[in-house]
Amino acid sequence: MPTFRELGIDLDELPSGPESITPMLNGLPTYSYAKKYKNDLSTMLLCCEAEESANNKTEQFPAPFFFQRVAVLAAESGDKRLEREVCIRFRNAVRRSKMAMKAGGYKAADTSLGPSGQAILKRLKKINAR
Repeated sequence: MPTFRELGIDLDELPSGPESITPMLNGLPTYSYAKKYKNDLSTMLLCCEAEESANNKTEQFPAPFFFQRVAVLAAESGDKRLEREVCIRFRNAVRRSKMAMKAGGYKAADTSLGPSGQAILKRLKKINAR
């Protein structure tokens, strides 16, 4: 596996601190909303957007928790369009991360392989089969 130097990355030029790679919402890491707001659809959707924004900037894999919560809450409220859309958004963010990882020659934790990530992708297949 190539080093950062071999990839032409100067670590001194990268932003530093946890906020540089941690998805943030209103100045707080998205994970700080997970427990208290897990049943609040609008907050969970904002967390998904923060995860996607971080994914676009850093190419890190998104945390599936928020996408799964939105999918579940949307299904419970009967909003099939939102349920499908959030599953697609998770899948697309994962694809971006995988492509970046392959192009950059580095390894990262693929969140689509865990139980939450798998549940989202299975949900999307089920929705598309309807």
